Amino acid sequence: MSTKEEEDFYRTDAVIDRLLAVERDLQLHKLNPKIAFDLEDPKTRNNIRDLLTNLDILLGTDTKDPRLLRLITKVQGLRSFVQILEEALKGSAGYKKWLERQDRKTIEKLNGQIDRIVAGLDDWTQLAEKKVHAHLRNAARNQYLKNLPHPKDQDYFYIMVKELGPHQVKYKHQFNMRQFKEQQDRSSEDLMKFDPDDPITGKRSIAHGDIAAYPASDLHILEGHHRTFEIYRRFLKGEIDGDAVILVKKHYD
Repeated sequence: MSTKEEEDFYRTDAVIDRLLAVERDLQLHKLNPKIAFDLEDPKTRNNIRDLLTNLDILLGTDTKDPRLLRLITKVQGLRSFVQILEEALKGSAGYKKWLERQDRKTIEKLNGQIDRIVAGLDDWTQLAEKKVHAHLRNAARNQYLKNLPHPKDQDYFYIMVKELGPHQVKYKHQFNMRQFKEQQDRSSEDLMKFDPDDPITGKRSIAHGDIAAYPASDLHILEGHHRTFEIYRRFLKGEIDGDAVILVKKHYD
């Protein structure tokens, strides 16, 4: 990966984790930035500008990184928060003085920043509605698995591509940039094909709202997390069918 790709790769989790912490501590959907933050403090303004700049970068890419779904499904009130934050900054005397010192190119970029962020959040919200929430809306959370096939070998089970999002999957290992890039270079057919020498390994666990009549809907991936991540990314891009199934080797505790 190039230096910029490396920065974007690590920026994603860092920004999301930061927003999740803010959401947890300050409850964004109830927050008034004019009261919560000292906007005349240069350090506070710098932190806010950095956050907005990073959001602008993340939401402006077309990679369909599944990690961004965490913004939509976990951070309440983010859309309205960034809009209120912009208005709060505009009312800050310190921010106005800072703007006066910037060149035209910087100001032009800042002028459309909130609009770009909001548009990006709206796009991801629509995508989440279609790709994440749609199959979980039944009376039983796991009802979509009613007709899931069962392999003859009980040491294996099937998963559906649309299950592989961050809202349903827990990974044992952290993501590695190099391995992530290796999976991106593979064809979709190759990614979906069972590999007996390097199988995807995992297990199912019962989620709140599941019923015993169907397979459990939470997934734990212990081996093959870069591969399943890339499969799901291509599902978000419309390149792989969400109802397609993948053979997984069972992990026994």
